[in-house]
Amino acid sequence: MTEAREYSKIRKTLRSDPARSRRLDAGYKKLLKEFRQHKLCDLRKSLEITQCELAKNMNVTQSTISQLENGVIEISLTMLHSLIDHMGGELKLLAVFDDRTVQLEV
Repeated sequence: MTEAREYSKIRKTLRSDPARSRRLDAGYKKLLKEFRQHKLCDLRKSLEITQCELAKNMNVTQSTISQLENGVIEISLTMLHSLIDHMGGELKLLAVFDDRTVQLEV
């Protein structure tokens, strides 16, 4: 039978090797980037907005929208705010701490 172990102990073991720790960080960043990109594309599609329509409303090229969705261009907070605004939404930014959550102005 497999012994249950605390996540903090497993994480400490995994992070004890600097090379492995760098690979884990790189993998995490890649997965997070892919997740964000797919979410943006899925959101746009669920609103039945084409890349061309969104690009025209934002005064950018369709290629720019495609590159943002595919991670070719790193998305800035300003660009994300503009994308959400032009899709009819409102971007809210939260800073989460152990003892409180603060909504920041975008």
